[in-house]
Amino acid sequence: MWKAAGLFGGQSLAYFTTVGWIPFLLRPYGQVYLSIVLLTLGGAVLAGTAVLAMTRSQLAVSPRFYLVSGSLVLAGAEGLSFGLRAWALPLAALIGLGAGLTFTGVMALPPILARSNAHVAGYASLMLTAGYFVAFFGPLIGGFLLDQTGIVAAPFWLVVGAGALIVGIGLTLGRREAASLVAR
Repeated sequence: MWKAAGLFGGQSLAYFTTVGWIPFLLRPYGQVYLSIVLLTLGGAVLAGTAVLAMTRSQLAVSPRFYLVSGSLVLAGAEGLSFGLRAWALPLAALIGLGAGLTFTGVMALPPILARSNAHVAGYASLMLTAGYFVAFFGPLIGGFLLDQTGIVAAPFWLVVGAGALIVGIGLTLGRREAASLVAR
């Protein structure tokens, strides 16, 4: 369950830190561009979840799935961490798509990993509490990084770390989680 909490924390940290700090990064481009970028970020999250809702695959326990979703977050975050403002629209779309895919996959894990139906709520509670706890500190640490470095793109270093976390934890999913799924 701690892997699920780490995955959920990574995607939440990526999303909330991006939403919190992209307005500061894009300030020179004006409100209209910022609005379009934020709309694209949110739309990409919804697109990823909608596509997975129609999929009848066991992606939630697939290491490749989290490799792809985490890599999308990582690619978008790396661009923003280098201050590529002119590319913010596709970079935000990558982060949103990766975070949305991860969110949907991780939400399926508590019922897969729980020993019984009675444990699902407890597992989900643990995953959500730990994940949102991690996400809460993302924007705060981003502000600390900005204050210490003076680099407006510094908060996106955390988003790069979140993408790497998703990939790293996702690659550790394997036989035990898949066995839980098959046993049902």
